[in-house]
Amino acid sequence: METFFIHHAEEFRLVGYLILFIGMLLEGEVILFAAFFLSAHHGLNPAAVLAVAFLGVIIGDIGWYKIGSSVSRFSSLGKRSWMSSAASGLDCQLRKRLFTTILVAKFTYGLCHIILMRTGAIGINFYHYLKINLLVNVFWIFVIAALGYASAMLAVSFNSYFSFLEIGILVLVALGFLHWLIFKKRIQERLFC
Repeated sequence: METFFIHHAEEFRLVGYLILFIGMLLEGEVILFAAFFLSAHHGLNPAAVLAVAFLGVIIGDIGWYKIGSSVSRFSSLGKRSWMSSAASGLDCQLRKRLFTTILVAKFTYGLCHIILMRTGAIGINFYHYLKINLLVNVFWIFVIAALGYASAMLAVSFNSYFSFLEIGILVLVALGFLHWLIFKKRIQERLFC
């Protein structure tokens, strides 16, 4: 497939794996999807993507758990405050249905790290958390991988139009930025005149 961007992924594989690892530590859906999309087009090695993604997400999730655990230990916020009473329903869910709660949080953008920190803050056993988190992450990675591969295969069917799609996206981004600049200038003119 001849494109403007994807063929450069082969030249910068190590940088791609580093970005994937860091992305998995912080937030991963989009980066994981893009990595499996690129691996379907032979820009990245699928086995390496799987290994780096799994390692990054496990280390990141352990980090979020430990942050919650340390905040609970060194702060009065987690023990007796309005936040503790507001989170009592979540704490009950975490204690009774840890697997389901983490699974739902993993697929809910912006909620996962809060849940992982709260899991550490309320003192759920680390090894119990780790076993459940490993299962959830395996399922989550394979779902995102399947979506990335499926999207890549769909893109192959539009192979002759893919270069035009990249150019179209760039043009739309440029037009959006230009529109924002014009809109910003008009607001400033109306406010300060």
